Amino acid sequence: MNAFKEKHNARSSYRLPIELLIELKTNEQSSEEFCSNLSSSGIFVSTIQPQPIGSKIELCFSLPHNHEKFSIEGEVVWIRTQSEGEGPFGMGIKFGEISREKAESLNKAINYYSSLVKT
Repeated sequence: MNAFKEKHNARSSYRLPIELLIELKTNEQSSEEFCSNLSSSGIFVSTIQPQPIGSKIELCFSLPHNHEKFSIEGEVVWIRTQSEGEGPFGMGIKFGEISREKAESLNKAINYYSSLVKT
């Protein structure tokens, strides 16, 4: 197993496979992209133009059947470009500090949806 796989398979929280439209905001721009998985500690955003590692990003999204809008600041901690082969290209974003209430709400939603997708 290569170092990339080892690093990203050692996850501390369950990754919910879910496709969501995410609004990304940086100091310079705002865009909409899709995520392919979500956890209580971060998100993977599929994009052909990932931000550089260390970039600060505000993520805005809602989960299906949930009217709560999440607005969470995060940091790009890894990227995968088209030339790197395995897996979809995009960026892994680690969430920054979030309030206890927001964290509980996000965890509750992830637990609910994970019960629907686990076999």
